[in-house]
Amino acid sequence: MEQLSFKEKRRLLQQKKRKRISLIAIAFFLISIPLMIILYQPYLYYIGNPNTINNVLNEAKDIQRPAIESNEAFIGEYVDRISKPKQAEADSIETVLLEENNPYRLSNDKAKAIYDETGITYDFKQIESIRSIPSDTILNRNLLRGQILIPEVEMNLPIVEGVSNENLYIGTSTMKPNQKLGKGNYALAGHLTPDSDTLFSPLKAVNRGMNVYVTDKDMVYTYQISDIKEVRPSTIELISDEQGDGLLTLVTCSNDAGKNRLIVQAELVNEQSINRIEQDIYNQFME
Repeated sequence: MEQLSFKEKRRLLQQKKRKRISLIAIAFFLISIPLMIILYQPYLYYIGNPNTINNVLNEAKDIQRPAIESNEAFIGEYVDRISKPKQAEADSIETVLLEENNPYRLSNDKAKAIYDETGITYDFKQIESIRSIPSDTILNRNLLRGQILIPEVEMNLPIVEGVSNENLYIGTSTMKPNQKLGKGNYALAGHLTPDSDTLFSPLKAVNRGMNVYVTDKDMVYTYQISDIKEVRPSTIELISDEQGDGLLTLVTCSNDAGKNRLIVQAELVNEQSINRIEQDIYNQFME
């Protein structure tokens, strides 16, 4: 048998080495694809989504009372354009919102036009379940109403007007038009997510007696949690002003399946200027 020269042996060794490297690269590639698919959702849940919401919250903290006051006037003007003319006094807003032909449903041409122009809607039926938050989600600064804080479960979110999917991606949304803090039953909706720290997911950990702080950047309204329950989605009367005055009602899904609703209700116990609130609460709203 003819003996190979040194150069030929070296060439063969290099070929084998390149082949091994190619096989390793292919194997790594084949393994990395399913691995990235497996890790992508956890990345969104626990890193991507919280980062997006935190960026929006920081933006909301920078928005001061004069801008929110301007928003309130802007929102009131458009809500008046949607409102049902000559609505019977016996018809509560909750009843109207459930009607198939209610004026706030996006199937109504006027309501759809207002939504396209402003982003305001109170159409519960258009709300979509959430698995992840688009990375390009932004705060609609014209719809910011304030912030809500529950320190004991580290929940701190912007409040935005109306239950559009865009609003629900980044915070909590007002469920009825013309709501005023400290008056009637101030109802807010938010999403439950796989991450227990994101959006309204911390509500799963609240207890009776905990304080909830809500601000419009002028006053801080302190509510104390008085009731926590799970109900069917059709139990709309829980957001009615007939439930009482000085109430706060927080609504989210009771689990990932979204079949029932978790309701957290709190009663107003104090209101004071944001400049007089304790420093820690002030910092979480403003800094």
